Amino acid sequence: MTAALQKDKPHRKIKIAVIVFGLLVVATCTMIYLFSSQDATQSTLTSGWFTDLIKKIIFPGFEDLPPEEKAELSGKLSLFVRKGAHFSEYLLLATFSFHFLVALPRPRTDLMCAFCALLFAAAFAMTDEYHQSFVPGRAMAAKDMLIDTLGALLGVFIALRIHSFRTKRRERSTEESEG
Repeated sequence: MTAALQKDKPHRKIKIAVIVFGLLVVATCTMIYLFSSQDATQSTLTSGWFTDLIKKIIFPGFEDLPPEEKAELSGKLSLFVRKGAHFSEYLLLATFSFHFLVALPRPRTDLMCAFCALLFAAAFAMTDEYHQSFVPGRAMAAKDMLIDTLGALLGVFIALRIHSFRTKRRERSTEESEG
């Protein structure tokens, strides 16, 4: 491989990472927006499908439970699914946002990228909750914004740790190949 092609290879990797993570950020924002656009009935059906799936996987004898226990367990599982969806959507959004920012070809610190990714996810959570206030049967909930932001915080923490681990491993590999 010529020196010019070798020199261009890291730049190409950066471009690919920016595109991939940029698309993942846009896809995640779109998914969140579409879920938030569902009216109360559609949203209940969507989360109900996931709740039923969890019941089948984790509680195979669910149908044999007394009606009161089934109702209580269904309510708890539904709450877990709904709030877990908020948490995991924003965990993904913050993770992808962090990796997008880190991949951009400009001087920056990893902590600044983490802070910006968290800020972006929290701001998106606020605008998303505001958007929900216009959807029939849905409402703006500060508790959901908090859950979203906590998910984003965990996502940024995980992404920062993974990035740090990969950077250290790459540096060790470079030192070994040079030494």
